[in-house]
Amino acid sequence: MGDRAEEMVRVALDSFARRDVERAHSLSELDELIDRTNRRVAVVSRQLERVGDNAVDIGEQTAFLVTGEFREFTDASH
Repeated sequence: MGDRAEEMVRVALDSFARRDVERAHSLSELDELIDRTNRRVAVVSRQLERVGDNAVDIGEQTAFLVTGEFREFTDASH
């Protein structure tokens, strides 16, 4: 994403310097690629956060099996 953003800045500056409207319009296509990647990263991030929550839940269940008492470790799993 960083490389793509850097490319977009170069294209934007180049289109400005050359007064190239067609090249300037191409930026919206490049931006769509970044937007799509951003959405995918957000989905992966949410799923990884949920994996962490599930790990806390497993820890809570482990503590219950060992002690016979159930209590949530933190609000992290919610």
